Amino acid sequence: MGTEFLNRQHVEFGGHMVAVMSLMESPAVIAGIMLVRMFAPRGDGGGDRPGVKAILHESFFNGTVLLLIGSLVIGVITGPTSGESLKPFMSGIFKGIVLLFLLDVGMLAARKAGKLIEVGPKLVAFGIVAPLLNAALGIGLAWLLGMGKGDAFLFTLLCASSSYIVVPAAMRQAVPEANPGLFELLSLSVTFPFNISLGIPLYFAAIGRLWG
Repeated sequence: MGTEFLNRQHVEFGGHMVAVMSLMESPAVIAGIMLVRMFAPRGDGGGDRPGVKAILHESFFNGTVLLLIGSLVIGVITGPTSGESLKPFMSGIFKGIVLLFLLDVGMLAARKAGKLIEVGPKLVAFGIVAPLLNAALGIGLAWLLGMGKGDAFLFTLLCASSSYIVVPAAMRQAVPEANPGLFELLSLSVTFPFNISLGIPLYFAAIGRLWG
């Protein structure tokens, strides 16, 4: 979505933000697992929580985290030419597979839409305020790193976005006691529409003023 917006604005950007996106997914999974293990109410009678070593091991060596980081490492080692044989899958049927996945996730979020009333306005407000704060941090970091205008916008959009594919799937597997309907609902029904309708033009305008 961000790249399409930049293309329409005739703003150049690099292709490395795809790798940055994968790198940013891993810390999100790690932080999510650590927060759950440290602070979530326990349903086993209130026994002792796992130690720091156990929490770190589970967070950093989760299968999804290893898959994300491992795929990047393999790509760096093998080089771009090794992926040529996978092009029909990655640029062909891949979009169709993602579409089917998103349809399933969207139906799940739609069935749980009534929970927005149950969880109250605080969680809904979080789904809007958090992207704005993260976007501000992303703009500041992009400025310090000297990114170009297009890359700064994509990086800011990544910072302000909520994952609705990788992280939810990882949390379903790593934290089965979590309510997928709730975090999928917040991501797809609050944060995603906010970024599409208001966030993207707002972030782009802010970067335009700073970058000139």
